[in-house]
Amino acid sequence: MLSKFAFYSTEITATADPRSASPQPAILVFFETDPMVPGKANYETEKQSSKRGSVFQTLGAIQVQSFGVVAGDRRIGISDVDALTQSVVTSLDALYASDSQYYFTDGVKVWKVMFDFQNGFRKWMNVLAATFFWPVYSYEINLIVIEGPY
Repeated sequence: MLSKFAFYSTEITATADPRSASPQPAILVFFETDPMVPGKANYETEKQSSKRGSVFQTLGAIQVQSFGVVAGDRRIGISDVDALTQSVVTSLDALYASDSQYYFTDGVKVWKVMFDFQNGFRKWMNVLAATFFWPVYSYEINLIVIEGPY
């Protein structure tokens, strides 16, 4: 079964099936497997960043200023173990480095996203598998939602 999780460029209309889009997007990166196995993978479409605010120490008291979580703080979190090959890792590295906006789909919904600035894409290789010439990577992706879902 083909994976439905994908990133693709924004020059086409948002679609949950970019493989069949006409015209095809200039950039199209599919995951090898969807991160849907409980206990192994994690997929959160409503991941919230930490609350924003500050704490001020005053004479004999503490003043807490909280801004809460606003709509602009929406995040998507994706992670999986031993799920990506070198070619997909290379493609995701390029997307993360470009600091651009993309569409992301899980096969049902579509969002316009950017990779988080600090921990947008983290990956690590399974060293045991690599010794048997099967390089496979675990990963964590954190996305900032610009628009959507569509």
